[in-house]
Amino acid sequence: MKQRKLTPEILDDLPALDPAAIRSRRDLALVNAIMGNYHWLAAQMAGAGHWLELGAGAGSLARHFSSHTAIKVTGVDFAPRPESWPVDWNWHQGDLFEFLRNPSSAEPTGIAACLFLHHFTNQQIGEIGKLIPESVCHLAFTEPARYTAHIIQGYTGFPLFNHVTRHDMIVSIEAGFRKNELAEALKLNQKHWKWNQTRTFWGGYRFSAQRI
Repeated sequence: MKQRKLTPEILDDLPALDPAAIRSRRDLALVNAIMGNYHWLAAQMAGAGHWLELGAGAGSLARHFSSHTAIKVTGVDFAPRPESWPVDWNWHQGDLFEFLRNPSSAEPTGIAACLFLHHFTNQQIGEIGKLIPESVCHLAFTEPARYTAHIIQGYTGFPLFNHVTRHDMIVSIEAGFRKNELAEALKLNQKHWKWNQTRTFWGGYRFSAQRI
C-alpha cells in the first residue's frame, strides 16, 4: 500500500437514525477504545487552552475531560451539537473549510482530530494546513496507519462488527498515513513547526506538532 486510496465510507451516507449507522457508531466507539485514541488525544490536550476538534461527531472526546478542567473545545462538524456536549463549549455545525476561513472571535490554541483527516485528499489536507490560524500552537491528530499488518488485524475483528464497520474499517486503513506523509500533506514548514509521528500496535498513526 504505497499510495493512499480514498474510497467512500458507507457510514458517511447513512441517515443518522438508520439502525446500521447506530450500530456502526457503537462499533467505532469500541475501535477507538481498543486503539486508545481518545485517551491519547486527551493527554495531548491536557491543561488550559482553546482547542478546535475537527469532525467532532457524537462528541465522544468530551467525555474524557473533567468538568473542572480549564480546557475549552469548539466542535466542528456537519452534525448538530450533541446533547452531551458541555454547555460552556462551543459548537459549529457546517463546512470545515468555511469555518477555518472565518473562525470565531475566540482564537484557538490547538487543533485536534480523531480518525478524520484520512477522509480528505492530500490537496484538501494541504488547504487545511494553509488555513491553520496563527494563534494555533499545537496539533494532535490520530489516524489509521496504512500498513498491511493492520488490514489483517481489521479482518480478525470482523465477527464483532456489522457490515458497515467491516467495509469502512478496511477503506479507512487504505486511506491512512505512513511515516512523514501527514506533515507533508499539511505542508508544514520546518522553520515554524516541530512534529512527531508514531505508529501503534493496534494501527494508530499518532501525529503531534508544536509551533516553534
